[in-house]
Amino acid sequence: MIAEESRDIAADDAAAILELVSQRRADAEFLVTGLTPSEYALYQSLEVALEPHLTAIEKRLAGDPPSLVVVLQLPKRWTEKAPKAFSAIVAGIVADCVRLGVKCDAIVPEHDRQLGRTTLPIDRVLRAAKSSHVIAIYSEPEQLEEELLPFCDVFLEIKRIDRSHFDVAIEREFDEPGVAAWPAGIKMSDVDPDLLDAVCGRAGAPSDVVRTIAAVTAARAKAAKRDAANEKQAEAAKTTSKSIYTPAILRPTTPTLANLHGYGAAAAWGHQLAEDVRDYQAGNLPWSDVDGGCLLHGPPGTGKTLFASALAATCGLPFIATSYAQWQSSGDGHLGYVIKAMRAVFESATVNAPSIIFIDEADTIRRRGGSGDGDGWWTAITNAALECVDGTSRREGIIIIAACNSPDMLDPALVRSGRLDRRFEIGLPDEKALLGIMLHHLPDAASADLAPAATALAGSASGADIARIAREARRGARREKRPVTAGDLLAIAIPPDTRPERDRRLVAVHESGHAVAMMSQGRIPDMLSIVSAGGSHGGVRSESPAGMGRLADLEDDIVVRLAGRAAEEVILGQPSAGAMGDLQQATDLATHIAGMWGLGGRLYYSEQVDGAAVESRLRDLYSRSLRLIGEHRAIVEKLADLALERRVLGRSALAAFAVEHGLGGGR
Repeated sequence: MIAEESRDIAADDAAAILELVSQRRADAEFLVTGLTPSEYALYQSLEVALEPHLTAIEKRLAGDPPSLVVVLQLPKRWTEKAPKAFSAIVAGIVADCVRLGVKCDAIVPEHDRQLGRTTLPIDRVLRAAKSSHVIAIYSEPEQLEEELLPFCDVFLEIKRIDRSHFDVAIEREFDEPGVAAWPAGIKMSDVDPDLLDAVCGRAGAPSDVVRTIAAVTAARAKAAKRDAANEKQAEAAKTTSKSIYTPAILRPTTPTLANLHGYGAAAAWGHQLAEDVRDYQAGNLPWSDVDGGCLLHGPPGTGKTLFASALAATCGLPFIATSYAQWQSSGDGHLGYVIKAMRAVFESATVNAPSIIFIDEADTIRRRGGSGDGDGWWTAITNAALECVDGTSRREGIIIIAACNSPDMLDPALVRSGRLDRRFEIGLPDEKALLGIMLHHLPDAASADLAPAATALAGSASGADIARIAREARRGARREKRPVTAGDLLAIAIPPDTRPERDRRLVAVHESGHAVAMMSQGRIPDMLSIVSAGGSHGGVRSESPAGMGRLADLEDDIVVRLAGRAAEEVILGQPSAGAMGDLQQATDLATHIAGMWGLGGRLYYSEQVDGAAVESRLRDLYSRSLRLIGEHRAIVEKLADLALERRVLGRSALAAFAVEHGLGGGR
């Protein structure tokens, strides 16, 4: 759960000890930052519960072995939230003492065949305690063996999570106050932690969270009370009560589409839809002329849910967010209850029409006609979905927004004309869009101050990533009781480079070789970065020059891909292993030229290519790269120096550099 420091540090090496303690504190803080709302609420409860036991904890941590054993009883639904919360607490407790380990193990009840029941395994707890801090978690009294208690350092019973802990967790997630008052009749022990996390992930503001949780919890309590009316009805309604699916009706007001960045054609369509909805509500437009919805697709974290919510806010319409997973969990999983839950969504939307339904993870619904025993199930589910969204029979006043990662997995009938026929790809935001997203989260920051982070993260970070980075930046500034600055965001988005100077220069020379090779061909890269992140030591981003696949263009592309290695060899005296990805891409291109594209001296198509021919072509093109770098050696070194100084160079900076040094035409 947290990386354990393994360096050997002399007891009198004060500087090394301070460095390690600082890193361990940062790791502990990172664990707390990563807790979900429910985990953070439990984290607070554990902190309060452990406070009277600090003396016992200190005694254990000073003993041999210094491994803490905590036995904890929790409500059943909360047991899965305990391991991460416990690890975060332990990491904070032991951060200042370098001799103490930070590894944690969670032990849960197991079935004991000899006893014929489920209990906490004492032997596993004791084995784990030899090298780790242990939390043994159980929910029912009979799961605890009394023989375990003498071996534990702290024994805790947490029957419920305090209401104030819920409030703090919700406000922390949104980074703003405003939690609505909890209804007097709600029991905090009835609040489902997974429901808390799900609602926080979808709600637009803290005030929406309590209302949604209270509505769902009240509906569940009402159903349970009805089931208990008499035994005969309870048996018949046992499944029915579980299958009651009450969609949450949200009414988001912010953000609107005007506040979002990077949505392109989807945003333009959304603004037009909002105008059409207003005309419909004014009686100036029939519903048949209003678009029935669209399909959003793209990688996770790109803001498809946010777009749908912002569309509802822009249109001023009620918003119902749903998914197949919610329909499936509404009852006992039988087909009838899944379809009933699906239809309940559309019935709620009809009652609140005009309204917007958002169906997340729509590609979970498999296309019909597949092989296997499950095809009958998915055919029934898809047919029911088609009945609900059909363009000719759909209920007036309902707009359907569906989102998925893989649109090709959807049934063709679902996306044909008249249904979800409009399709928008929501990809990772480009540099301009990222800058807009950053400015949205840090409105007082200057655009120029945030530009390096936008340049470095373009194409690799989502809007959700930027929201997380901005939230961490605000949190850090709050702890220091000062306003948040662009520097706070940059410190998280582009953390300090701890690599040795020798390694940093190698990366700068390598990437500058790529960039100068591009510039010599008249192309300006979009970005040059020597920031180490996500397994990459740096990079140059630019569109491929291959165009329509002419041989000269393809070979130019290979020369650029080999120029990084060539720069290392010419300027630093020898190449490194860092060009593996470049060599793989160059080899793929050369292989296709020789075998599949008919550009290598033969016309027949074959995926089997003579390796010697590929090697010969690559060596010829590598010679071109070496000559190119040799001719422009001084320019490559100047660009490397500039990269070392600024770490990230955007297109405008690279264009100015190319003009200053007379490179290419700059297209």
